Amino acid sequence: MKIIALGYVGFESPNAKAWESFGPEVFGLGLADPGNEGSVYLKMDDRNHRIAIHPGDKDRLAYIGWELRNDAEFAAAVEELQSQMLDVIAPLAS
Repeated sequence: MKIIALGYVGFESPNAKAWESFGPEVFGLGLADPGNEGSVYLKMDDRNHRIAIHPGDKDRLAYIGWELRNDAEFAAAVEELQSQMLDVIAPLAS
């Protein structure tokens, strides 16, 4: 697999709303438009967001999005992950 960068991460937290101030004040991240059901999206560059915090019952990592160079490398990565019995979710649009 030819991963070139970490694209985004998503967390769940019972304190998701607190990230509206914690993200900008502590990490200096910008706030993106709020998501459905209280999700908080934090940005650091021209992407819509790089970090998402969704309301949940406990603090946990929910997902990781990796960037690959092109569609062919993405297809190969999906095949590799699925061959290891791992679930693959469609990527976010860039």
